[in-house]
Amino acid sequence: RGSLTVTANSNAVFRLSERGSVHFSELNLHAEYKDFYFDIGRTPQPIGLNNHDLSVGSMMISNNAMPVPKVSVGTRSFTDVPFADGVVQYNGSFSNGWFKDDRYIDKAYLHQKYLYLRFFREQSWFNAYGGFTHNVTWAGNHPNYGNLPDGFKNFTRVVLAKNIDEDASNFPGTETGGTLGNSTAGYDTGIKMSFDFADIMLHRLFYLEDRPGLWFRSPLDGLWGLSVDLNGSTFVQKVSWEHLNTTKQGSKSFERRGADNYYSNTIYYSGWTYHNKTIGSPF
Repeated sequence: RGSLTVTANSNAVFRLSERGSVHFSELNLHAEYKDFYFDIGRTPQPIGLNNHDLSVGSMMISNNAMPVPKVSVGTRSFTDVPFADGVVQYNGSFSNGWFKDDRYIDKAYLHQKYLYLRFFREQSWFNAYGGFTHNVTWAGNHPNYGNLPDGFKNFTRVVLAKNIDEDASNFPGTETGGTLGNSTAGYDTGIKMSFDFADIMLHRLFYLEDRPGLWFRSPLDGLWGLSVDLNGSTFVQKVSWEHLNTTKQGSKSFERRGADNYYSNTIYYSGWTYHNKTIGSPF
C-alpha cells in the first residue's frame, strides 16, 4: 500500500487501407503511491457516476471521443476525509491537457477537475454521493483574434472560474464580462443501495453551461440514470437505464427554450469535441 508503482500503457488501432493510419487510444505513463495517482499522456478517464460500460455517455467525459493528452493527479478511489471517522470520503482529480487535433482554434488548452464526496459507513446498505465537475477549453490561436490569453494569471482565472476583469483589453469582446474559455460543468449526485440480490445506483447530473446555471436555471436539463448490478447472476449481470434532456438550454420559466447552445461557444467554434467527436454525450 505504501510503495510507488509505475506502469506504461498503450492501446493502438491500425487501419489497413489505401489511407492507412495508426491511432493510439491510450498511451501514457501511470504512477501510484498510497491513495494517489499521477498520469501523463493519453488516458481513458470517463467522468460521472453513471455506469460507463453501458451508458449512452456521460455529459462530462464519455468514451465517445479519443482521450485528450494531459497531465493528471488525483485519488485512485474514494479515500477517507481526515478526522471524519470514515463517514465521509472524497475522490478528486486535477488535470491539464492539450488539444492536438485540427480545430478552429489551434493549440487550445484543456483544464479539468472534479471532486466527489461519499457519505459512507462500512456494512451500511445506503451510501450517498455528491460532486462537481469542471472542464474548460481555453487559450490557443484564433484565426481572427490571434493568440488568445494564456499564462499563469489567466490559468488561475480558468481554475477559479473568475469573471474576466475590465483591464483585460486583449480579450475578445464576447469573452469580456464572463469567464474565460468554453466551460462545460455539472453537479453530479447519486445514491447507492446494496441488497443481497443486487447493488442499485440512482444518479442525476445537472448540466451547467454558464454562471446562471449554477443556481439551477434549467433544473430539468441533464442526465438521469438507474444502474443495477445483479449479484450472482450469470445470464444478466448489469442493467442500465438513462434519460437525457437538453431542451431548456438556460431558459427562464416563461421561455420555451434558452440560448445556451450546449457544448458550443462563440469563440471556440469546435465546441466540446476532440477529433470531430463529442467528448461528452454523443446525443
